[in-house]
Amino acid sequence: MQDLKITDKRPTLKNRKNQQGGFLELIVVIIIALVLLHVLGINIQTVLAQPWVKEFAQYIIYLLKIVWSDLVQIFAFVKDLAIQQPSAGN
Repeated sequence: MQDLKITDKRPTLKNRKNQQGGFLELIVVIIIALVLLHVLGINIQTVLAQPWVKEFAQYIIYLLKIVWSDLVQIFAFVKDLAIQQPSAGN
């Protein structure tokens, strides 16, 4: 027979530290990237001033709006399905 292990899924202090560590790691990666760009002599302001950056940002925003609209429709559809299903007790 297999031994069944019951795991405790409650958040512990150690798990909370791991979840917060992701945010700190992101900050550290951003700082390292900025320092690396500075060392390589790349000016972020000149890159962001390029016209293709604005066009790309507008394209990404357009795509995000489409995805958000689709997600809202999916959630509404699932909600309607849950409401229309008869209860199991009847």
